[in-house]
Amino acid sequence: MNDTVCLESASHYDKKVKAYNSYGHDVIFGMSFEYVGANETLLDMGIGTAIAPQDTLSGCIEEPTAWGVSIFKHSPLYIMGLLETNSLELLKEQRLLTKGSDKVTYDMLFSVLICRYR
Repeated sequence: MNDTVCLESASHYDKKVKAYNSYGHDVIFGMSFEYVGANETLLDMGIGTAIAPQDTLSGCIEEPTAWGVSIFKHSPLYIMGLLETNSLELLKEQRLLTKGSDKVTYDMLFSVLICRYR
């Protein structure tokens, strides 16, 4: 993707996240802030969201949800292989159960992996 397409996709994604009242990015920052110093940056690689561009979802397993938005996921073994291939060290991992579209039922599970380059 070129820079313009990436910025348009990011803007679209940000709008959708706000519409869904998603706070996953806050959780990720809370788990990672101790590893980030002044003038450093974070990269949130949110593999698995149904609001991502469809061309980024090849090789994923699709799981429909009760609230009408599919979840796309990779196996833990595949993810660990990606970390190893890209020289990433796993610092923290947490699975989070969140409320679905009805804002009452906890029906969505996602994983957060905090990593850094070795």
